[in-house]
Amino acid sequence: MKWTVERIRTLCREFCGKCDVDFNVPIIINKRMKETLGLCHAIYDEAEGWLPTMLEFSQQLLEFGTDASVTAIIGHECAHFLTLVFTHEDHGHDEVFKHFCSLIDITNDGTQTEIEYTVSPDRLYKYTFYCTKCGGFVGGQHYTCDRVKNYQLYMSDCCQADIELRRNW
Repeated sequence: MKWTVERIRTLCREFCGKCDVDFNVPIIINKRMKETLGLCHAIYDEAEGWLPTMLEFSQQLLEFGTDASVTAIIGHECAHFLTLVFTHEDHGHDEVFKHFCSLIDITNDGTQTEIEYTVSPDRLYKYTFYCTKCGGFVGGQHYTCDRVKNYQLYMSDCCQADIELRRNW
């Protein structure tokens, strides 16, 4: 089933309902987000502190991520939303944030979440790197950078072998 704003909003209401909070901010799907998968935006009010203003999600994640991965990211951002609603402070990924993750049954593994995609990395990145020994996927890049220009200087973690660069455009 496709991830729409309404489907995301329904899931957010379900997560926030576990803490008796009405989910009431806009949801934005951003096609330019590639590295960041989700964001909880907030503004600072002199009288009230930090207040959540919207949740934003990567279109690439929503299109190509597995349902379990997308649900985990949405839950993660809802935990940020709930933290702001209850504390009016930015807690990042500290113990307060982790407490809200546990209240809504979301596993928090910090800022690094392994995402499972339903397509090959060649569809996700402009440049992909593969191990020349085992052929395994090493990483990807959305734009030209030093890693792309000088890929010959790097070695794969899996086999400590040279890296092959593939241009996917």
